Amino acid sequence: MSAGLPEPEVSDLRPEGSLGTRVSRGLGWSLMGQALARIGVFTSGVILARLLMPADMGEVAAALLVVNIMMAINELGVIPAIVRWTGDLKEATGTAATIAIVNSLAMYVVAYLIAPYVSQLTNTPGSMWVIRIMSLTVLVDGLIAVPLAILYRELRVLPQVVAEVAGTAVYVGLSVGLASAGVGPNSIAWGRVFGAVATGLLLAVAARWMVRPRFKLSVAKELLRFGLPLAVSAAVFEGVMSVDYLIVGRELAGAALGIYLLAFNLSSWPVSVVSMAIGRVSFAGYSALLGDRERLARGFVQSVAVALSATIPLVLILVVLSPDVVDVVYGSVWAEAAAPLRWLLVVGGLRVLLQLGGEIIAVTDRTMVVLRLRFIWLLLLPPVLDYGAEHIGLSGVGMAHVAIAVGVMTPLFLWEIRRSGIPLVPLAFTLRRPAIAGAVAFVAMMLVSPFVDAGLVRIFSLGFVGSIVYAAVLLPSNPVISRTWEQLRGAGGGAPL
Repeated sequence: MSAGLPEPEVSDLRPEGSLGTRVSRGLGWSLMGQALARIGVFTSGVILARLLMPADMGEVAAALLVVNIMMAINELGVIPAIVRWTGDLKEATGTAATIAIVNSLAMYVVAYLIAPYVSQLTNTPGSMWVIRIMSLTVLVDGLIAVPLAILYRELRVLPQVVAEVAGTAVYVGLSVGLASAGVGPNSIAWGRVFGAVATGLLLAVAARWMVRPRFKLSVAKELLRFGLPLAVSAAVFEGVMSVDYLIVGRELAGAALGIYLLAFNLSSWPVSVVSMAIGRVSFAGYSALLGDRERLARGFVQSVAVALSATIPLVLILVVLSPDVVDVVYGSVWAEAAAPLRWLLVVGGLRVLLQLGGEIIAVTDRTMVVLRLRFIWLLLLPPVLDYGAEHIGLSGVGMAHVAIAVGVMTPLFLWEIRRSGIPLVPLAFTLRRPAIAGAVAFVAMMLVSPFVDAGLVRIFSLGFVGSIVYAAVLLPSNPVISRTWEQLRGAGGGAPL
């Protein structure tokens, strides 16, 4: 710890004021930050799609297959464990730092060694060094685990938003610049590394915590008791979200993998904007309400309602406009991405519900249940994905994702949410309005569609119609919107949190 920057005490991390107000304001900042970051990533994606070929993006997808799984297990769950910690915070953060840093070094060594084998499995022979370069972000992630946990615990979202936007700017500028200079897929890898460094530096400064690793065995055991099942669960979930890269690369070759990566990234827009934003405040908010199960249930229902209310219109508009967006924005060389995109968007929307469901199950000290659910998902998905890829192609991969997510995982998660003490009837009642608004907006877009020419005019026209109709049905006299607005204003009297 540097001079003049005292380590935070437990009392520092529970600021006064309405929890509902702090959560809602944090969510507002987080949504804005995610929107800005997504705009930057979208802009760079459009430019990179013109500078790189599908085979190049296939090599990037192979690297993401490794990095996403490594990042999920990288800090061994010490971040949620620190957020939920009730003892001596100095000992906890010092021990957590040691765990995260040592494990990140081990993870990087593993990523470096398996890179040649992954490149062979995915039919992307040029991906070996893309994997090894991009995996450097794992080291950065280990160093910033504790500062990030402190910011989560304090519900200090604005510094996280600033750091993320700054890191995105570095990533966009560097990756586009290097790709323009002919560096190829390595441009994206180096962009991600330096973007992560910029984000990490800002997070460390904001948290007022400089790395000072310690180690106490009893503290480590307690941190890992809670956090390790969540880390393994997160790694399994990343396996669920990344195993399709392996199967597409093996069955359909590297160029198809690059096209699929574009579709998957577009489908992840709704879940990235909403779930990442909510994830910054939801776990800490739920943890603060553990002593009051009635308020916890109301808080969960409200958070799901807000999340899906924001996700549904994004999913619907992209479902209707998938071919137009891919063709106009990215170019005809990527046209095949539209086929799996529509199916993947459905899964992207469901991931918002399943992420929040997993958090509410975990925060009630049922972390092994979350791990079991995600293992089931990972076991069921590969054979269905393989069948879809072999018999239908890229569309079949998207269909397989939908079949497992809708037919198996959503019912299982809902069952376990109910077993965690969260009644499902209020949840279903609260979600009626966004569901009806989405259906009406979809019908409106379908009615207008035959009268609008293809191209940018079609994208803006149908997007405008869908947004306006959705808002017109969703907003009037909506208690979820009213409560959220009261919290944002600081009124908070009727807030569920």
